[in-house]
Amino acid sequence: MRLWPILLAGFAVAGAVLATCDDAPVTTVTMRLDDAWRFAQPAMPLLVEVRGRPYAADDAAIRDMVVEAMTDAVTWHADPRFTADPARAADPGTRVVVAFNPPRGAGGAGNCAGAVPGGAENGSGTVRALASFCAGGQVLANVEGRIGKVDGEGDGKVPALIRQITRDMFQGRPQP
Repeated sequence: MRLWPILLAGFAVAGAVLATCDDAPVTTVTMRLDDAWRFAQPAMPLLVEVRGRPYAADDAAIRDMVVEAMTDAVTWHADPRFTADPARAADPGTRVVVAFNPPRGAGGAGNCAGAVPGGAENGSGTVRALASFCAGGQVLANVEGRIGKVDGEGDGKVPALIRQITRDMFQGRPQP
């Protein structure tokens, strides 16, 4: 039966492809104004609120990682400025709220209202994030994302997730 080796090889390839899916960020834009970046620019330095933990690290290190990843993601602007310090923000009401490992079913309106708590790392290696661009309680953009097989602070996967979320949140798609 020559068919079995072919089927087994096909399953092995499919398994390898699916396994690598955990290594890349997966994001979904659930809401975004046509040009959210236009609202972000006057609010710079733009406040970034971080809730929850993607891995075991102190809160300051996680906030710094998020701010750095967001800054690195914005390649279309000469001087993107993000801050986790409300005192340094140009307009603390206009902000990005990032909740790591939020409760299932959480959304942008709750995130902007401060009703979505972040969660701790859950030991599965998968990190979920809900990121909302807010003007007060109004949602200007909302992106959900996840990445799997996170080994901790040094593996670079969570910053990759934050960079992808930032691009999805602020980079408009060409309109016909």
